[in-house]
Amino acid sequence: MKYLTILVVAFFAVLASPITHATENCANYYKKYSSVCADYTYQSQLVWFNSTFGSEHQLFVRTSRSPSGTVVGVSLDFVAEMGGSMNSPNEAAINEVYEAFRLAYLNEGFFIYRDCDPTREICCDDYTCSEIQGEESLQTFDPQDAHQGGDVGQANWLGRVRDVITTADAGVSLFDRVVRGSGDTSDFRDKLTQETSATPKVLLVSTQGGGHFLCLDDGVSCNQIAGSLTLGEDFASAYLHHEFGMDTNIEIYEFLQNWFYEQLNPFFVCSQTMRCDTTSSCTVTLSCR
Repeated sequence: MKYLTILVVAFFAVLASPITHATENCANYYKKYSSVCADYTYQSQLVWFNSTFGSEHQLFVRTSRSPSGTVVGVSLDFVAEMGGSMNSPNEAAINEVYEAFRLAYLNEGFFIYRDCDPTREICCDDYTCSEIQGEESLQTFDPQDAHQGGDVGQANWLGRVRDVITTADAGVSLFDRVVRGSGDTSDFRDKLTQETSATPKVLLVSTQGGGHFLCLDDGVSCNQIAGSLTLGEDFASAYLHHEFGMDTNIEIYEFLQNWFYEQLNPFFVCSQTMRCDTTSSCTVTLSCR
């Protein structure tokens, strides 16, 4: 069985002159819960890009728009898959994520996966591939023939279709100056960090043995967060504590909830609690079944 190491980097970028609304910085995606930002629009989408060694990284792109529709902030959560094990923050692995993102940006290398439409496309599962529904003759095919080309044309394996999208459609154009103005990977990582908000950059690491931990990336190193993460076939749970305040707590909770839903059946039910005291010492607890 092939094991993968999963690494997540979350950061947030705003325009050179951040837009504030009342007492809140509504350009921050995680302010979407504030009532004073109700006239702002917040959207999230999941895109993919290739790593530098053949796997695929995921990227949650969270966009903030002003009441006029102008993009004023973008929050990014990276989910990176890597071979081998990782028992502590690995700077080489983190740098690879940044470099792969930069290359995808420069080479229009972003894509999405969507469900196959059986009324328009040949769709396959583990056992058969079916002709497009509505054709005069409905046929089924051996999936192996679909892989080999056969007579079935371009089949969409397991009902997923990969569509290439532009950098603009990926929602990351706000980072153009940083991407094109950086030297090596370390320089890019440092400059990208300077474009982000004060919220620490969150990384999720999944070890080869099945354990998980979180760390915070400051652009130079990643510091592990105390607590535990567990992901099984039909459940997921997290208990984490830190001293980075409620904004970071909300960011951690939102990412973990989205990531858990991606790994589990989306109809699973999650419960959560978040607490912070006056010293910004916080906990987030999340359980999904």
